[in-house]
Amino acid sequence: MLQIEKTYPRGDIYPIERRSHGLSPILFDIETTGLSAASSIIYLIGAMEIKKDRLVFRQWFAEGPSDELKVLESFLNFLPDRACLVSFNGRGFDVPFISKRCKNYNIPCYLPQQPDIDLYRVLAPLKDYFGMNSRKLVSYEKLIGLDREDKYNGGELIEVYKEYVGKRKFAPEEAERLKEMLLLHNEEDICDMVPVTALLTYIDLLNADIENISGVSVNNENSEVIIGTGLCSDFPISFEKKLATKPGLPMINIETVGRCAKIHVPVFNGKLKHYFEDYKDYFYLPDEDTAIHKSIAESVDSSHRVQATKATAYTWANGSFIPQYSNKITPYFKCDINDMLSFIPVKSLNTDEQVLGYIKTLSNRII
Repeated sequence: MLQIEKTYPRGDIYPIERRSHGLSPILFDIETTGLSAASSIIYLIGAMEIKKDRLVFRQWFAEGPSDELKVLESFLNFLPDRACLVSFNGRGFDVPFISKRCKNYNIPCYLPQQPDIDLYRVLAPLKDYFGMNSRKLVSYEKLIGLDREDKYNGGELIEVYKEYVGKRKFAPEEAERLKEMLLLHNEEDICDMVPVTALLTYIDLLNADIENISGVSVNNENSEVIIGTGLCSDFPISFEKKLATKPGLPMINIETVGRCAKIHVPVFNGKLKHYFEDYKDYFYLPDEDTAIHKSIAESVDSSHRVQATKATAYTWANGSFIPQYSNKITPYFKCDINDMLSFIPVKSLNTDEQVLGYIKTLSNRII
């Protein structure tokens, strides 16, 4: 078995520790000779330990199939007791594969119980946010402008590994070249995950996990509310995302640059309806196009009132409103009871807590 260790400066990276709950973040990836753990082996495991001041990268490489047990044991012995595994589809492939190979050798494997961050799953909402065609790691790499030196995928390298094993003793120079190809692919998979984690800033934004609200202002000229936010790390790319509202109303526009996000929310000025959920307790007054509670309806002639339905149990409100994609913030108002989009008064954004709650309603349109 061959073991390799390299150290890189940490640099300005996304603080993944804020998601690892105080555990040591370990990025890892495996290379196998096939997709089935019953008939294939693991020939390479790479891991990146994220420390406060540096990144420590390690690889365990099987120079032949008989080295697989040493690779597994070395990797498992390396993991700190308090580690959080960071991977790309590790929950779906890497961890189950390692577990099955450990079972083949009757050695214990605690990885399925290990806390983890699977970037494949966590970043899934960004496929729609950015209009991506694929959720592969290489797609996220291209999104943020990374260019790989390695041009192969894991499947293509299976034959490369077999060729390496066959030539290791009889053509050492050629075998060395093949080995470097295998190591490079694994290293770039892991090293590229580091800048890809910066895309978590967009997940933080959608979840309203925000460092600060820099301000909420009303632009009367453009009839919009502008929400300024600050994130824990730089957005890896500058981007504008537009969210549709109602016909005739401008879109919501989310701008991200640096550590800042600006959310431009159109203001609807006019009359909207507030619907009462307990509609059976109301009468509808057709002449006035409004509903009143039965407790105060005695003064209205019975010929001018009817039992309210879900569609008629409403009262009107006149003012300035902004759209939300759920009914989480109350009271909310609608143009029609069947509308998916509801509105809240602009004055509902008086505190940071209210602003964060509103940003979360926008994520319902994406997540």
